[in-house]
Order: sequence, then C-alpha cells, then structure tokens
Amino acid sequence: MLKKLFLSMQSQLALAFMFSRVAGYVFFLLLLPGLTVKNHRDYLEETRFNAFAQQVQDHYARHQQLKDLQIIESATVLDGQGQPVVVLASTMALLDRRGKLITPLKGHQMGETPSPDDLKYVRTLSQNGQVFATAVQLKQPPGQPHTTDEKALLQSVYETVKVTLPLGLLVAFVGAIVIAHFLTLPLQRLTRSAQAVMRKEKIQQVPVTLQNEVADLTQAFNEMLKNLAQGEQQRRQMIADIAHDLGTPLTVVSGYVQGMKQGKFQPTQERLEIIHDELLLLQNLVSDLRTLSLADEGTLQLSVDEVPPARLVSGIQQAFSLRAEKAGVQLDAQFEKDLPAVPMDLERMRQVLGNLVSNSLNHTGKGGQIHLRASSTPDHLILEVQDNGKGIPEEKLPFIFDRFFRVDESRNHEQAGGSGLGLAIARSIVELHGGRIFAQSALGQGTTMQVLLPRG
Repeated sequence: MLKKLFLSMQSQLALAFMFSRVAGYVFFLLLLPGLTVKNHRDYLEETRFNAFAQQVQDHYARHQQLKDLQIIESATVLDGQGQPVVVLASTMALLDRRGKLITPLKGHQMGETPSPDDLKYVRTLSQNGQVFATAVQLKQPPGQPHTTDEKALLQSVYETVKVTLPLGLLVAFVGAIVIAHFLTLPLQRLTRSAQAVMRKEKIQQVPVTLQNEVADLTQAFNEMLKNLAQGEQQRRQMIADIAHDLGTPLTVVSGYVQGMKQGKFQPTQERLEIIHDELLLLQNLVSDLRTLSLADEGTLQLSVDEVPPARLVSGIQQAFSLRAEKAGVQLDAQFEKDLPAVPMDLERMRQVLGNLVSNSLNHTGKGGQIHLRASSTPDHLILEVQDNGKGIPEEKLPFIFDRFFRVDESRNHEQAGGSGLGLAIARSIVELHGGRIFAQSALGQGTTMQVLLPRG
C-alpha cells in the first residue's frame, strides 16, 4: 500500500514540488551569509559616503573654500540626521575640477587621477550650479573578514530562519499536496472512465476543467468515447441488419422448401426461380460482407493495370442499358476524347460504378435520365454518375456511405436497392485506389456521385 502511494503520480508531483522547495531553501541558506554581509556593507558604505559628501558640501557652503579639510579626515562625521558615522578617510577622497586628488586616498598619490575602475561611488559637488569638487570612494577588496556587527547581524538572520523555515516547509508540503491533487484530478477521472469502459459499464464523458495539455487529452478521450459509443451502436445495428437480411431470404427459401417437402407446393419453374433469387441475395450479401472485411483488414487485393476510362464507362453503360430500357430511364455515357489510361483494378471499379448506376436506377422514375461521365484534370480522373431522380434528404446525405444505411429506411431489398453495403464497399475500393468519392444531392432534383482517382 505504501509503495503504491509513493508510486502514484500525485505523490510524485508532491515530492517533486517539495524537493524543489527544499533545494531552494538550501540554495538560499548557502547564499545567505554572503548576500547579507554584502548588502549590509553596501548600505553602510553608501551611508558613510553620502555623509562624507554632505559634510564637504556643508563645509563649502559655509566657507566657500576647501580649506581646513582635517575636519573631514577625522574619525567620525555626522549624517543627515546628526548621528555620528565613521569615516574611513583613506577610502574616501575629493577630486578637484580636473579630477586630481586633493585629499589622501589609499594606494594613490596626491594630485593623481584615480581610475574609474577603482571607484565604487562618485558624486559631483556643486554650489550655485558651479562644480567645486568630486567625492569618490574606493571599492573594497573581496574577502574581508566579518566584523563584530556583521556577525551579530548574521546570527539574527539565522535565528529568524530557524523560526520561519519549518513554517515555510509546512506550507510548502500542504501546498504541494493540494496542487498535486488538483493537477492529477482530471487524470484520475480519465482513469475511472477508462476502467468503466473496460468493465463495459455505461460510458460517461469526462468533464474538462482546465485549459492545458491535460484538457486536450480529456477532450481527445471524450471524442474517443463518443466514437466508441457510435461504433457500438453501429455494431449492434449491423448485427440486427445482417440477421434481418439473412433471415428474410432464408425464411422465404425455408417456407417454399418445407411446403414442397410436405406436398403443399409443386416445384414449379416460378417457385424455383424465387428460391434461386433469394439464394442469390444471400450469396451477394455474404460476398459484400467478405469484401468489407478484407478492406477493413487491409488485405483486399487490387489487380491494377493501365485502363482507358472510356472502356470502363462504355462497358457500364452497355451492361445496364437493358435494365434502364425496361425501367424507362435514359442511360448515356459521355467522356472526353483521348482520355489517358489510368492505373486501376478494372473489375473493382466496374463494381463501384455498377453500384452507383444501380442505385440511380432504383431511385429514378420512368422518363428519368442518368448520365455517366468521364473527364480529367492534371492530377485526377473524374468519374460521375448523375441522375434526376428522387434525390437524398440533406440530413441523410452525410450517412449514405455508412454500412447498411438506406435512405428510405426500408428493409425490402427490391425497394431499398440491395443490402445497404454497396456505397460502403464503393468507398473502400475507391480509397484503396488512393481516390475519393463524393455525393451531391437535392431532394426532388436528383443526385450526383463523383469519384476522383489519381492519374498516376
């Protein structure tokens, strides 16, 4: 149990956050002495320098000259509040208007011009807009030992840290747990939902509470759940449709055979033809299901060859001309002259176009027209089957390539035009060629099916 707790992402995030805070505290404690002493020294040096410069300014304001400077070189001077401040005359000095030393400066000769790199503070002194001198202070060399005051300051800081450090770690620990829980909560919800899917329980969407990478993952997961639900619904519907489409012809065949066996019917030519037609429906349905199964597995084989589009279109027109004539529908073929041959499986593409023409014949009334067309662009061969039949309702158009979908929702093969697998098979074959298939339709005006195949 303890091992599982430490291996959880929430615990790992909390530990990572705590580690970063502890590392920050350690780093802070390592830098604390140097930074504290440095800031303290800088403050004192700046205070002394400002007091020094102010004393010179006040001296010049009273005497209008820089004589009697021994007052400035004494051990102490007064700051702006009248408090005594130690002045290290050897590290602070005055320069005249030419930048020459006029007071002693450690490591330099009188009258010398100190290098700007050696100076820490520089302040120009003026009276009534006229510069009369420049106050400067040397940089202190590094590595100076701590003074008694600095040691006392460090001790005070350490005492404060001793009190605040445990409190800060406690706050960091609580904050780490809260933040880790907040960050991992969406992942916990995703896990519970995924486990529910594994147990085949009711699928529920996971709420999106953040706007980050986890939110993107949650949205993708919800979309997957939606697709799973749709897929499960389609699977159940497909099973019901297959059962119905297999059951109907089997019932017809079984009824006739049982009647003949019992002597109720005579095996006439008409009855045998009915049985034969129903068996053909079963055979075609099984063949369609086999084709879709191979396409889904990616094992549907194509026998590709260079085929003239005119051969494909004219062959389909001739194959369906008798059926079109019986239905009172005009079926013609139109194609550009000298269309270049295109790589395709001729038999499979005949299956595609044959299905499209068959659908048009099923939904185009007497006196209607169906046009087969072939044209090309620099990149594609375009095949079209256009009719002026009943058309497809706009709300049903996006679903016509779904398996077992029928526009009129009829389960009668003769009325609905097959098993409802034809367009799904057509799309699979076209996509296997690297092409695309589209449908455009308006209710009462007809339908145009367009196939685009790459030219090479």
